[in-house]
Amino acid sequence: MERIICEGELTTEWSGGTIGAALRYRLLRTEEALVYRAARAATPALHPTAQAGHFSADLWRYHCAEFFLAAPGGTPYMEFNLAPNGAWWACVFTAPRTAAEPVPDLSAIRAAGTVTAQGWAAEMQVPLSLLTACGIPLPTCRLAIGAALPQKGEARWLTTTPHDCTAPADFHTPAAWSLVNL
Repeated sequence: MERIICEGELTTEWSGGTIGAALRYRLLRTEEALVYRAARAATPALHPTAQAGHFSADLWRYHCAEFFLAAPGGTPYMEFNLAPNGAWWACVFTAPRTAAEPVPDLSAIRAAGTVTAQGWAAEMQVPLSLLTACGIPLPTCRLAIGAALPQKGEARWLTTTPHDCTAPADFHTPAAWSLVNL
């Protein structure tokens, strides 16, 4: 049984400008996992050393779809990054930008992706038991969907839902994320 938590498209960058091809996303829940799917009809910039299905740091510097989950009060929270080829990165935070110590074992996360001339599609599966072990309560939590989408050179589009477009781009604002039931 699958239940869709949210789905949609990210079409604008943080301050409201267009990002070109939309990033389509869907987050759903199965009996055992959260499944995040993202796709974009554009050629991605891939992290040069990121391997499909494996943990890889600094994915946000390249094309990467993201989602964030937090306890209703905002902490702890988790960030999940998914590259077009299925490489992934995840982290548990005890406060904004403060990674949990010791680092929890996140190796149960599974991911895959496909890159073609027409674009890319990727999927990440996060066991529900991993979320609760990391302090994310079920079913109620906070959620944000985001993406880092590089342009030519050092520029990149940052996009997320929801956010205050008058504030500087900052994904690490759990109190602003939507309250949802997983």
